[in-house]
Amino acid sequence: MRYDSGEIVVDGDARQLRVHGEAVHVSSKAFDLLCLLIENRPRALSKQQIHDRLWPDTFVGEASLPVLIREIRKALGRPGHDAIRTVHRFGYAFDGLPTTPASAVRMHVLRHAERDFHLIDGENIVGRDPAAQVCVASPSVSRHHAAIVTDGEHATIKDLRSKNGTLVDGRLINDCEPLLNGSVVTFGAVKMVYYCYDPDLLTESLHH
Repeated sequence: MRYDSGEIVVDGDARQLRVHGEAVHVSSKAFDLLCLLIENRPRALSKQQIHDRLWPDTFVGEASLPVLIREIRKALGRPGHDAIRTVHRFGYAFDGLPTTPASAVRMHVLRHAERDFHLIDGENIVGRDPAAQVCVASPSVSRHHAAIVTDGEHATIKDLRSKNGTLVDGRLINDCEPLLNGSVVTFGAVKMVYYCYDPDLLTESLHH
């Protein structure tokens, strides 16, 4: 495994981390965690998934994982401090540093009937709560039903232990899942379609 953003280079085979061209030392477990998050990007990993990979058949305290996260963030320094994203009450994900120009940033939209919900960069709560980014006034939808996290070109979805579940293309999800352009997402009994597109694309001409 090799990751190279220009500012941060992680070489899994050589077990080496370089920031701005300088070799940076981290503990063995911190390096393993960094590689694990990079290999699974942009998917967020739960704390349990991380524990199972880093400490199989071994009990460690809950504070061990945050300690490693702090070590990685400190090693990456200011340019990469936000590369490790904390997913509230779930786990962590590697967002990395942008390697594409700003014009490549996509628009993320959830469409329900004739209404479009434009998703913000970061976490978007879907639910019956009026304060939710995507407010769905249906009794089949939980107050905080699911969370969609967008980051540039990518989006992932996580069910928030809703009563009636969340489906992606007809499949009930139990973990954080990537969303693809055109995916049909069902919250309770409410179906929506997820779209991801480049806002700079030229408008196509209709042929009459």
